[in-house]
Amino acid sequence: MRMRGGRRAIAHLALLTLFAVTVRLLFVAPYPTGWDDVDFALALEQYDLARMQPHFPGYPVYILAAHLFHSWMDDPFLTLTVLSAVAGGFTVIPLWLLFHEMGSAAAARLTVWMYTVAPLPLITSIQPMSDSLGAFLAAWLAFFSWSAAAEGRLQDGVSRNGGMSWALAASGITLGLLLGVRVSYLALSLLWLWASVQVLRNREVAQKLRVRIAVISCGAGAFTCCIWVTALILSTGGIDSFLALAVSFTGGHFSDWGGTYQAGASLADRAKLFLFRQIGGAGLGTIWWGNGESGRWISFVMAGIGISGLAVRRDRLPFKHRVFLFVWIIPYLLWAFFAQNVEKPRHILPLLPPLLYLLVVGLEGIAYRVGEAIQRIWNERNGSGRILTVFGMIWIAALISVSYPILKEADSKESPMVQLARYVKANVQEKDSLIFTWEEQRVLEYMSPDHTSIRLRKWEDFRTEILQYEVPPRRILGTSAMVAGLDREVSGFFQPVAVFQGNPWLYPTYHRIVLYEGTPLLLEELRRGEGETAWKSKHY
Repeated sequence: MRMRGGRRAIAHLALLTLFAVTVRLLFVAPYPTGWDDVDFALALEQYDLARMQPHFPGYPVYILAAHLFHSWMDDPFLTLTVLSAVAGGFTVIPLWLLFHEMGSAAAARLTVWMYTVAPLPLITSIQPMSDSLGAFLAAWLAFFSWSAAAEGRLQDGVSRNGGMSWALAASGITLGLLLGVRVSYLALSLLWLWASVQVLRNREVAQKLRVRIAVISCGAGAFTCCIWVTALILSTGGIDSFLALAVSFTGGHFSDWGGTYQAGASLADRAKLFLFRQIGGAGLGTIWWGNGESGRWISFVMAGIGISGLAVRRDRLPFKHRVFLFVWIIPYLLWAFFAQNVEKPRHILPLLPPLLYLLVVGLEGIAYRVGEAIQRIWNERNGSGRILTVFGMIWIAALISVSYPILKEADSKESPMVQLARYVKANVQEKDSLIFTWEEQRVLEYMSPDHTSIRLRKWEDFRTEILQYEVPPRRILGTSAMVAGLDREVSGFFQPVAVFQGNPWLYPTYHRIVLYEGTPLLLEELRRGEGETAWKSKHY
């Protein structure tokens, strides 16, 4: 495919890619931020699903990609963050190609520049997680799917049918790789399905050729998935072991600590958090309660102008574009809202490119209207292009003002979980203490393996763990996540010892961790409960 704009466009894209990768590498944060990070780091040393190295479904393509960097890096967290930075930076390439194919060059350039400096893509690109590589492959999936479905292309004597064939096959392969990085991106497979339907419905393509193209595409995707699924099954010792791990993990992950939607939760509060904080505040850099910096207000205003522009100039978005963006956004949005942890903004990352594109198209519509007025009054041509450039520069500057302080903090300050682990290692005796945690347990275990850290949420489990000792440990410590999550009231039984804090945009669920120590009343309560249990067993 020949890039629209020729050498100048290639130079622009090369400069943008270099900028995107460099910025991310300058601010990489090579330390664990949570449970998943440690799983991935351990998997680089020894891949073992049974030991949650990493946890199910295994992320085989992600771990394989990480090994390409790990061969010349000693630190596993540095390996993972560098992979995130490189993948995040190179994501601008498929987005550039896609949006240039879909619309005007000005809108495409502005969308990709905004994605480059927006808070969420930057944050996920400097952390040791799989989201950045997943977003990279998701962008290629969208590009190949659009290319396969696009009509009326005939370049360099190559028929459109041949273009459909290779693009649809590439889309299937990319989807197979994407699911090997993040299975949670499964809803994006509808992009490939939509492209396949477009090819099969094309009357200008012979029936036999349509079937052949569909078979090639399905085969490419299925074969890619089969490779990594087979590898996972073999690594666990067989299909029975693999299925047992799958059932064990998914049951606990979604019902116990995954944070997915539950009927008892407030749907309105969840929607407010999802739309205004995660998509708006984290993704688009707009305002959120308690975060009213000037840059966020500017982003909020620009987003409002973009939404208004979509309503005013709907004709700037052809029907086929609307369907494509609908298939990209709506299924994954519903999946992320109902089946993902709504407290973590990183789950909405695949939604950000199409949402930004829609807003930029809206800005372009407003710029066109204003440009028409300027031309009528002052006879000034190309007013709309200049206005869109001004809009873009203002919004990009606002996004940078929001993103830069967050990047700077990530680079200069360790995550609250790492702060907790270092404090425990320096101030808590290993042999005479018990530390009760929730998700912090994985980081504590990794950074200070000599300490006994236990992950639980039930009071009875807590009591059993302590009273199994003839002489209970001198210090009984618990993190705020564990104490707040116990299934009974424990006020008066714990007192705060230390507090560890970080930026909530960097660490949405664990930006503030309080370490508590049990009071003398705690042991009295535990022993009293033991007496009640013994009395009940004797009389009943």
